[in-house]
Amino acid sequence: MNITTVWQTAAWSDSFGIDIYDITRENHFDAWYSSDDVVDWVGLSVFYRDLKQWNYQPRTTPVIAQQKLVDFARTHNKPVMIAESAPQGYRIGGLTKSVIQENLPEDVTAEEIWQGWFKPYFDFIDENRDVIKAAAYINAHWETQGMWVCKPGIAAGQPGCSNGQWGDTRVQANALIKQRWLERINDETRWVQTSQFEGK
Repeated sequence: MNITTVWQTAAWSDSFGIDIYDITRENHFDAWYSSDDVVDWVGLSVFYRDLKQWNYQPRTTPVIAQQKLVDFARTHNKPVMIAESAPQGYRIGGLTKSVIQENLPEDVTAEEIWQGWFKPYFDFIDENRDVIKAAAYINAHWETQGMWVCKPGIAAGQPGCSNGQWGDTRVQANALIKQRWLERINDETRWVQTSQFEGK
């Protein structure tokens, strides 16, 4: 049997008071890493790249945390897979954004959504093209699924908002976002297209 293993760890901005999650510790990932002989890929999640969607100051920034994991993979000569990603807190169809810890929507334009989340996301991939070799995007209307509902006025982690504010990340929910998304992912100089594997 041919298999490929993906070792994924949290690259969170905050440890939430739990020392083992503190990414600012020296050699943090070494405590979790299996070993080079059993890891084929290093995985991470990208739901935010900055603190615009946070309502408090965490221990570090998403950019620092995510880059630290990418650099760790680079030192181990492992390709990186963005195993899950989506603009948490945004409603692409409704043109709003909110902090992720509570449902507090404010109006935004499609351009602001693109510049605020999608551009930094693709920039991150482009700046680390030597190691980021795969990306998975969650194209979902989170709020139509009960476990992702966040009622207004309720803090994340409480009944009614148990998993925080997620919103609607469907790229097809807005014409501008869809157009730019397709332009980026259909660029064959950056992405492997499915048709390249047909008949092989």
